[in-house]
Amino acid sequence: MLSKEGETVSIGLPVFDGADYLERSITSLLNQTWSNLEIIVSDNCSEDATWDVIEFFSKQDSRIRAYRQEENIGAHGNFEYVLNLAKGEYFMWAGCDDWWAPTFVESLVAGLKKRSGFGVAMSSIDRVKEDGTKLDSIIYPALQNESPRQVFRRMVKFDPSPPLHIFVYGVFQTSLIKSLMLRGLADTIAADRILMCEASLSTGFYSTPDILHKRTVRDRPISLRYENEVMAVAWSERTRHIKYFSALLSRLAFSANIPLWRKLREVPWVWVILVSRYFRSFF
Repeated sequence: MLSKEGETVSIGLPVFDGADYLERSITSLLNQTWSNLEIIVSDNCSEDATWDVIEFFSKQDSRIRAYRQEENIGAHGNFEYVLNLAKGEYFMWAGCDDWWAPTFVESLVAGLKKRSGFGVAMSSIDRVKEDGTKLDSIIYPALQNESPRQVFRRMVKFDPSPPLHIFVYGVFQTSLIKSLMLRGLADTIAADRILMCEASLSTGFYSTPDILHKRTVRDRPISLRYENEVMAVAWSERTRHIKYFSALLSRLAFSANIPLWRKLREVPWVWVILVSRYFRSFF
């Protein structure tokens, strides 16, 4: 059993209009067996009762640090905001409509501490509807037994089985994720996937088959969750691939975290995928 009084795990909880889900989310974080936590909650200028929920919990538990944005800084901005405030040795982002088994943090920290060169860990998950009804389960294979190249190529090609970009909600070494986020999130679709593609070539991925995370799948499709019409149009097939692969290539080429020899091997392969996807979209 690991000591729970040593390293601090920072949990960043960016939220906008999450009053309906936030109580369940915060409660499950406070109930983690790894008690040495700091929970950084940033209300992105919500229009519902989100701040009231945050204030209530922050008065009950000193581990919660509450912040309220005076104006909406965007989803990406809010994700970066909570990360920048993290002081712990480990860090995780938490979705305001998700919840976690009590051993989620402890199990993943244990996985990272057992393996040198591994910087991110994730459990298997249940995907659920907004009302908590289970949709399906995603069971991750032992990615610690796969090479960075295998993990990277599976993620780049939008391999749906299983979707590895969800590792963005896993536990990171804080120094690693802060280094990966120095350039922020890509201003395009699938920004989380692009970030995790860079991570997969920068560090080892650890996963456990244990289902310790309930991930909520919203009812509204992506096109309806963005008011910006340009963002919605980006999901058209041709534009989608160009924007995604262009942002990915830029991310990989300028990354300070990926060894040069991996860049030389993988960047040309991504170019081949981009060109083939582009021309295929005309037919």
